[in-house]
Amino acid sequence: MKKMITLFAFIALTFACSSDDDAPAPEIKFPSDYLVEGSPWNFTDIELLRINYNPNNLTIAEAQTLFKNTYTGFKLDFQENGTGSATLPDNSSYSFNWVLSTDYKTLTLTGNAPATFTNVLITENKFLWSDTDYCVADGQGDDVCADVRFTFE
Repeated sequence: MKKMITLFAFIALTFACSSDDDAPAPEIKFPSDYLVEGSPWNFTDIELLRINYNPNNLTIAEAQTLFKNTYTGFKLDFQENGTGSATLPDNSSYSFNWVLSTDYKTLTLTGNAPATFTNVLITENKFLWSDTDYCVADGQGDDVCADVRFTFE
């Protein structure tokens, strides 16, 4: 009987103490990882949140189309070393350095075309940010300015 109890205890301890360390720990991803891994990011949409300046009284639809046409073809590429490049719709490009804030909500670009993107949201397959008073030429000699939300995929 004593041998059976010892055998039972040995079997119970063997299975109860099996190693769970064989499975790799899940990799933790941060928004900065997604920013690099998702590159290049291609402009897909812009939402006009509020029009602030519209001297030629474009309709919302006209202004939306104007903004979207201005950025169609725009591409951003982020490297792990904090550098990157932007390709504009006319295929010209420029380089920049980038820093993502510790709360991951502000992305700052420095270099040839400094910019600060606010309300940043970065996932595996989307990169969004907002900007206030963002202006584009309306083709009639004036600018249209709006609060906007960019989407890149």
